[in-house]
Amino acid sequence: TKIPSTSSYLKVLVWGIPLAIIAIIASTFTYSPPTGFDQITQWFLWNGSLSALGALIAMAHPLSILTAFAAAPFSSLNPLLAAGWFAGIAEALIRRPRVEDFEQLGNITTLKDFFHNRVTKILLVVALANLGSMAGTFIGGAKVIQLFINTINP
Repeated sequence: TKIPSTSSYLKVLVWGIPLAIIAIIASTFTYSPPTGFDQITQWFLWNGSLSALGALIAMAHPLSILTAFAAAPFSSLNPLLAAGWFAGIAEALIRRPRVEDFEQLGNITTLKDFFHNRVTKILLVVALANLGSMAGTFIGGAKVIQLFINTINP
């Protein structure tokens, strides 16, 4: 079997969006440094807060929630990284899965079981922190663009 190559357009899109966000913020700084700082604040708060909210919904450890908050604004600008991965690693280091957690994977039948098994809980932390970060990227990106437009068209 042959693995299909990734489209050049997809590569441009994946790296182009983060570069566009950075370029918009840099451009805004040339027009109005206070607005540029406001853009950065919006980006950090939306990305971090929604990623942390996802980890909180997964009932992650407070340090995992803090990790999601800190990682999201940066990982959203790098297509090779994800905030949930960092939160999941923190969760795995704090609440280490036991052998019995792996042995019980086949017996998980309810949502409650997902939250009580340490292996699946780590997966929930990863998934929900990533979903929060994704939502934060869309909202934070929209705020960055909105502030830029308001700056160049007062």
